[in-house]
Amino acid sequence: MCTATQQVNKITCPAPEAPKNGHVNCTPSLLSSRSRFPHNSVCTFSCQEGYVLQGVVSMACTDSGNWTVAPPTCEVVQCDKTVQCPAPPNLHNGAVSYGDDPATRFSYEKNCSFRCKIGYRMKGMACTDSGNWTIAPPTCKGVKCSAPPPLPNGAVSCGDDPATRFSYENNCTFRCDIGYQMKGPESVTCTSAAQWSDMPRCECKRIK
Repeated sequence: MCTATQQVNKITCPAPEAPKNGHVNCTPSLLSSRSRFPHNSVCTFSCQEGYVLQGVVSMACTDSGNWTVAPPTCEVVQCDKTVQCPAPPNLHNGAVSYGDDPATRFSYEKNCSFRCKIGYRMKGMACTDSGNWTIAPPTCKGVKCSAPPPLPNGAVSCGDDPATRFSYENNCTFRCDIGYQMKGPESVTCTSAAQWSDMPRCECKRIK
């Protein structure tokens, strides 16, 4: 008696590659990357910090021996320049620099650098993995000097406006009491280093 046997080929799909800057996790897991995945296997994808998935999150092995869709890619996070980084005209008393390469200047961990005019101070900001800048667009504020020390045997005047009297490039004037004479400048200026220029002193007049 002759007995015939029928060979059944199992349906499998090729092992997918992890996207660049990303990871792939398949069920069931296989010991070798060269192995093939059985029908109904599912693979899920994720990206490294600073990258976002473009495409599907998961795909399955079909009865045709192919995956349901093409694997995704991981693209670097891009920040929104119109919302997060205003153009230079919006930065009063300063300027902004995004870098020279338009393809990467708003990318993850790229810096948006600000520069203030002399006498103004400010900090920069960086692009985070959430697609936002670390801080809101800053402003340039003028430096301020501390109040000048009292002038022995004299007086000092820095103006009447408390908002500007110790500001950058503001002047304070000095006068000596009767019987004393000025040694040094009659006025000092608040510098960009937030310091006053050389201070004067009042010396007793010599009687000839």
